[in-house]
Amino acid sequence: MSAAALFVLSFSLFLSPVRGINPKLIVSSVLVEPYLMNGTGNDSQEVSGFHGYIPDFLLALSLAADIDFEIQPPADGAYGAKIGNNSWNGMIGDILEKSADIAVSALRITKEREEVVIFTQPFMEIGITFMLEKPDVEETLVTFFDVFKVVAIEIWALILFGLFVVAVCLITIDRYYPNRSEPPFGWKDSTWFLCSTWMWQGYTKIPSSVGARVVVVFWWFFCAIFLMSYGASLVHVFAVRLQSMPKLAATVPEDLLYQSTVRYSTLNSGPIRDFFANSKVPYHQQLWQGMLTYHESNFPETEEEAVSRVHTGKYAYFAESDVLDHQANKDPNCALLVSDHRLDAKGYCIAVSKDRPDLQKTLSDAIVDLKNSGFIEQLYKRWFADKCPRHFIQQHTEDRLEMHFQPINFANFGGIFIILVIGIVTGLSVAAAEYFILRRKKASNLPAAVLMNEDP
Repeated sequence: MSAAALFVLSFSLFLSPVRGINPKLIVSSVLVEPYLMNGTGNDSQEVSGFHGYIPDFLLALSLAADIDFEIQPPADGAYGAKIGNNSWNGMIGDILEKSADIAVSALRITKEREEVVIFTQPFMEIGITFMLEKPDVEETLVTFFDVFKVVAIEIWALILFGLFVVAVCLITIDRYYPNRSEPPFGWKDSTWFLCSTWMWQGYTKIPSSVGARVVVVFWWFFCAIFLMSYGASLVHVFAVRLQSMPKLAATVPEDLLYQSTVRYSTLNSGPIRDFFANSKVPYHQQLWQGMLTYHESNFPETEEEAVSRVHTGKYAYFAESDVLDHQANKDPNCALLVSDHRLDAKGYCIAVSKDRPDLQKTLSDAIVDLKNSGFIEQLYKRWFADKCPRHFIQQHTEDRLEMHFQPINFANFGGIFIILVIGIVTGLSVAAAEYFILRRKKASNLPAAVLMNEDP
């Protein structure tokens, strides 16, 4: 069993089949990629000598509704349009002529079609959207000076001044400490001690005074807060500089109205052009007028021509979302972006003869079961997003790209300097109290020591 069959079976085994329907139905379906293609594809299930989205969907539907299907494409390859008073071509014509029981393809519900056939629940939700070329990612290296730019120059100056003040405090406190048993801290010892603790490294010689150690504890706290803030800011700089993406021309259709660098349109003929030309929605009319700005030359004749224009980076192509997803998915460089904002949201449904309402209900129930199981969503990803990720243009993309970095400055980091000043004042106060206490204690013990050392 192929991987495609296992994929379908893994979802459909959880569904409760509906019994009592004809053992085999003839399905009319148009040959169009990726819905229906001749032969057997790689890692795809074959139904009636065809493979694609529709065969995989019918296989799951047959398991859910206990129906067998046989696919027969319409002779004229059309979806179904009225060609006379009571005459239809394509898939709709096959149903009316009883040469097919149902029609399954990228078939939209229209008022004319609803007059001659009935439709099931939609098996795919689609809408009109647009496609742009993915902006090039500009890769730049973080330079040596960038590691210093994350901190404002006044903060660097205050840090150096703070290091000097703390060093002077340690030297002064240790020099006048009465119970010192080692040589006092000099500039070399004090500076090296502060720099090593700044880098979270150890240092063997430490101050003996309690007051000096109070200053050191506040210095350690200052260093910890600064280094954590500096590290977070540096990570942000790396992320922004290594992944700096140019601003997108548009993320939703309305954005196209307020720019002049990107042309936009749809195919020269078809339902999308008719939708914009006949829409009564104000901004749809504005989009239509924008399409007409460049006259008929702005409308490509074929889908291939439209995609080629998109690759120039100066054109947005409007079409059904499934068409654009498929084009983006098969792009060799995965360089196409599809907006997630959809206009005229509709669905693709199965067309059934009007004299078969029981079949319509059975198929609709089976489609609902497939949706609830998650199969429909996974099948769409399998055929429309298996090679390139679905690079939807999120509505917040522009805001995310326009975020600017603010370096560490006194407005957002001044509080830690106040804490350091409090620590220095506290340490000096403790050192002063310690000095007078130890001096008084030493003075009170001096006579006894002198008497004990006198000669008899």
